[in-house]
Amino acid sequence: MSKFELKLPKMGESVAEATITSWLKEIGDQIEIDEAVLEIATDKVDTEVPCEFEGVLIEKCFNVDDVVQVGQTIAIIEVSSSDSVEEIKDSKEIVTNVEETTKNDKIRSSKIGIIYQQNNLLPDFTALENIYLAGLALTNDKKNSINRAKKIIKTMGLLSRESHFPPELSGGEMQRIAMARAII
Repeated sequence: MSKFELKLPKMGESVAEATITSWLKEIGDQIEIDEAVLEIATDKVDTEVPCEFEGVLIEKCFNVDDVVQVGQTIAIIEVSSSDSVEEIKDSKEIVTNVEETTKNDKIRSSKIGIIYQQNNLLPDFTALENIYLAGLALTNDKKNSINRAKKIIKTMGLLSRESHFPPELSGGEMQRIAMARAII
């Protein structure tokens, strides 16, 4: 038998704590996946805290009317299958592994370009600036980003329009600038 700590979940940026208003389960009660274990109240919302897995409540770490900080263990659940706990730990590791998330962000930003239905060009920046700013966000190398943007804008047939602002461009030109921004 494995034990899992049920923690008070994060409920928004400004919510740091909650008050336990009632326990919906007693020690020894069977808990189903996504079944509410207790009710809590914050200054913004009253809600139930569900359990992420199936098991038996073996310990309540707080009483009704206690104030609990986000992330604190509020109950201990005994899980019959150790596989269930490992799956939960693995899924939480994916979300909380900052290095892996940063690596994925770099892959997304360097390998995937997004073209929006609305071109979303920045109206206070020229066509060239709209393109190279996307590259600058990736590499933080202004000179390289400008050179790459100039090559792309030339390939798109817009070299004569590189110093124009979006309102001065036609719809097709703005679409090509948006595509160039996604390519960089």
